[in-house]
Amino acid sequence: MDASTALCGSGPAFFALILEAIADGAVAMGLPRAEAQLMAAQTMKGTAGMVLGGEHPALVREKVGTPGGCTIGGLLVLEEGRVRGTVARAVREATVVAGQLGRGVQGVNGTRF
Repeated sequence: MDASTALCGSGPAFFALILEAIADGAVAMGLPRAEAQLMAAQTMKGTAGMVLGGEHPALVREKVGTPGGCTIGGLLVLEEGRVRGTVARAVREATVVAGQLGRGVQGVNGTRF
C-alpha cells in the first residue's frame, strides 16, 4: 500500500519535475517556454499512451532511437547522470515516508507537526 501511495500520490510531482527539466532544456536551446512546456507535456502524454497501449518502455526507447542519433546521445547523458537510479530511489524514499506517516511518525523529512 505504501508503494502505491508513493507511486500514485508522489508520482505526479516526479513527472512534473521531469517535464519541467525537459522543457528547461528546450528553452536553453531557444524554444519559447510556453511552446517547450506544451511540447514536453504532449510528448509525455504520447509516451504514456504507448505504454498504456501495451508497449514496454524499453521498446518505446528503441523505436524512437536511431543509430548515431540525438536520442541515444541524450539517453547516454541521462544514464551517466544516473537518472534511472535517482528516480527509483525517490520512489523508495516516498514509500518509506508514506509508511512512517501511516504509523503516525512525526518529524518525517525534518518537518514539525
